[in-house]
Amino acid sequence: MKVYERDFTQAQRELHVYNQLNLIVTEHIGSTLVRTAVDNLDISLPKGNHLCLVHKPLAMSLAELRARAPSRKFPEDLLKPTLIHIFYALDFLHSEAQVIHTGSDLNTIPKKTRLFFSDMSH
Repeated sequence: MKVYERDFTQAQRELHVYNQLNLIVTEHIGSTLVRTAVDNLDISLPKGNHLCLVHKPLAMSLAELRARAPSRKFPEDLLKPTLIHIFYALDFLHSEAQVIHTGSDLNTIPKKTRLFFSDMSH
């Protein structure tokens, strides 16, 4: 579950994107690799409303998987299909869903993802 604490407008935009993704009928392989929201709810508190997005549980993160790998590095036979799946998902989001991430700096990318990709460049 993802709970928005502050920016209700951003939360509504994200919910709109999830709703649009649920309407797309496609055979694009990347569509099966994109996380969707299965439900949402609003929590009303004295300090404001908070949108909650409900997702299916994820498996192990890439950072957790990498930590279990020998020398904390992905073996090539694991890295290649992982990257291919990421690219399929991005291609679906860009080409069919017409969705892009509008973050302007590395702080908008989850820390675990940054660590994974920074090690790939060495």
